[in-house]
Amino acid sequence: MIHSIVTPIIPYEDNTVITLHGENDKLAPMIKYLNSRCDLLKESLNVIQEVFLPESKEMWAKTIANRVLDLLAAIRKVPLSGYEEGAKEAFSKSIKLVLETISDEEFIIDRSFCYRAAEYSTMIGNVAFICELPDTQEYIDKVRCQENAIYKLLLFVSARNSIEEVEHLFSQHSIDVPLFNNWSSNLFQIASTGFLDKHIIEVLNYAETEILKHEFVWGISVGDLYNTVTYRQSPTEKQIKKHISTCFQNTFSNAKKSKNKKTKTIAIYSENWFPGHSTHRTVAKYINALKDKYEFILLYSERLKPIVESKDFDFSMFKEKHQVAIFGVFDPLELSIVGPHNIDFDMIIYPDAGYDTLSVIFANMRLAPIQISMTGFPSSVFGGKLDYFISGEDVDDPKLAKENYDERLVLLPGFGAIHTRQEENFDYVPPTAKDEILIGGCWVGPKTNYCFLEPINEILAKTDKKCTLRIFPGISWFHHNKSYAPYIEHLKVMFDDKVNIEVVDGAEQGLYMKLMSEVDLVIDSHPWGGSNVISDCVHLRKPVIVWEGSRWFNRIGPAMLRAVGLEELIATNQIEYKEKCRRLIEDDAWRIEIANRLDEINKPGGLADTKIYDSAKGINAFVKFIDDCMEDRIEPGQDPIRFK
Repeated sequence: MIHSIVTPIIPYEDNTVITLHGENDKLAPMIKYLNSRCDLLKESLNVIQEVFLPESKEMWAKTIANRVLDLLAAIRKVPLSGYEEGAKEAFSKSIKLVLETISDEEFIIDRSFCYRAAEYSTMIGNVAFICELPDTQEYIDKVRCQENAIYKLLLFVSARNSIEEVEHLFSQHSIDVPLFNNWSSNLFQIASTGFLDKHIIEVLNYAETEILKHEFVWGISVGDLYNTVTYRQSPTEKQIKKHISTCFQNTFSNAKKSKNKKTKTIAIYSENWFPGHSTHRTVAKYINALKDKYEFILLYSERLKPIVESKDFDFSMFKEKHQVAIFGVFDPLELSIVGPHNIDFDMIIYPDAGYDTLSVIFANMRLAPIQISMTGFPSSVFGGKLDYFISGEDVDDPKLAKENYDERLVLLPGFGAIHTRQEENFDYVPPTAKDEILIGGCWVGPKTNYCFLEPINEILAKTDKKCTLRIFPGISWFHHNKSYAPYIEHLKVMFDDKVNIEVVDGAEQGLYMKLMSEVDLVIDSHPWGGSNVISDCVHLRKPVIVWEGSRWFNRIGPAMLRAVGLEELIATNQIEYKEKCRRLIEDDAWRIEIANRLDEINKPGGLADTKIYDSAKGINAFVKFIDDCMEDRIEPGQDPIRFK
C-alpha cells in the first residue's frame, strides 16, 4: 500500500513546487505494473495478426477488448500523478496504446464494451493532457467514418474536446438514450481538475443546457453531474437536479416500501461515516445523541465493502449493517436494486445526501415514513422524496428557504453542524511584520474556481510582498481520474509567474494541521466555501477571508466568524473580497491584530469555546425534533421549523 507523504519532489522552473503522493521506493513497481499491462495487450495484438479462423479471431478480439479495459483500469489504479520520475513516460506509452488500439478500424466494439469503457473517457482526456497530447482529436478524426464509430467517439470525447465534438455527440442522443446519458454525465468528472480552464467551463455550460433538452435515464456517473452543478453553483442546478429526480423516480418507481408498525429504528446511509471525514466531523455528534433512544442500522454501498469491513468506519452506534447495491449499472435496461426497501426502519437520515449516486437514488425513493437530510453535503435534493433538511438558524436565512430547499427547512440553534478542535494543544506564536507571506488555500478540486482566484491573482501579481500559495487540494478526487497533474497545470496557467505555489498532496490530519499552522493567512474558496476549514483557521489563529453568499455552503464560514466578532473578514461580493484579501496580505498591523484577537477568542471559556466548539448547542433541539417526528407531533406545513 502506498502511503501519502509530503516531500517536495519536483521543483518547477517557474517556482511551482509539487508535493506528491507515493514513496519513491514504490514508484518502480507501479510503473512496472503499468508496463506489464501494456505488454499483455501488445501480445494479444500480435497474436491476432497470426490467426485466420473466424472463431479464433473472435476469441482474440474479446481478449484484446478485455485487455484494453484491464490497461485502463491499471492506469486508474496506480496512485501516480504523472510528475514522478518515469511516470509520464509510462502513462504516455499506456494511453497511446489504448488510443491506437481502439481507433484501429479492425477493432470493432459493441455497446457492451462501450458501457464498460465509457467511465474512463475523462481519465483518457486527462492522461492525454498530462502527456502533452493537446486532446484526443487525432483519434476522433481517425474513427469518425468507421463501423460503430459512435461507440468509439463516446470514449474519446470529454470536456477537454471542442464544443463542436460535444455538440455532434449530443445530436446523436436518441440513438441510445441510456448510453448517451452515461457519457454526458461522465463529462462532469472533469470537475476534479477544478473550474479554472474557461474552455472546459464553456463545454460544461453547453452540456447542461443540452441535458435539459433530452430524455434522461439512469447512468452510473450521474453523481458526477449532480456534484458538479452543485459545487459550481450552476444557474441550471435546480433544473438539472429536478430532471435527475424525475428520472430516478420513474426508473425506481416499483422500489416502494410498506410500513405497518413502528420499530423505533433509524437507518443511516453515508459513504463517509468514518472519523476524520468532514461529514463525520460535523454531523456525528447529533446522531450519537440519539443512540440511547433508538436503534440504528447502517446502510452502505457495495463499493465500500472493503472499507466497511476494515476498522475505518464508525460502527459504535449501529445495531446492524446492511449492504445495498444497484445491479445493472453497466446496462440500465437490466436494472435492479437490493437492500433498503427490504429492511424495517421508521426513519432514514442522510448525513450527506447528494454526495454520491446511491444517496441521490435513495433520496428519490420512499424508503421510510420520515426521510431527513443533513449538512454533510449541504444542498437540497431538488425534486426528491426527502421531508426535512436539518440546518442552523445562525447560517440559513429562513426567507430563502423556498428558493434553496425543496425539503422543509429545520433551523436548529447554532450552525446545523458541530465543529471540534483537531488539536487540543496549540502553542500560539504571535505574528510579526514580514515581507514574505505564506498564504493557505484549502481548495479541493471542485472548490477551485476562477471566480475567486482571478482577483487573488491580480493582487499577488501587483503586491510588493513576496507571496507563496500553499494549497491543500485533498486527495480523494484526484487519483481516480488522474486529475492531479491537470489541476496543477491549470493553476500554473491561472497565476502570474511571480507567484510561488506549493501544492500539498494527501497530508494526514496531523501533518495538515502542522503545515496550516505555518501559514500567515488563509483565503477561503467561493462559491463553495469552507466549514471545517474555518473551524481549523479559528483554532490555529489564522486570519481568513470568506465570501458570503446565499447558500449554506457559502454562509457557514461567515456565520462562524460573525459568531466570534470577526465580521470584518466577511466579504459579500467580489470587489470586497479582493480588497479584504489585498489588505490582509499587505497590511501587517491588521493581520497581526486579527491573529491576536483570534488568540484571545481561543482562551479557555472564550468565544471560540462558547460559539463554535460548544458541542451541546443544537443537540437538544435535534433530539426533540427527531422525537416529535417519531411521535407524529410535527405540524404540517412548509414554513421553516424553529426552536425557542
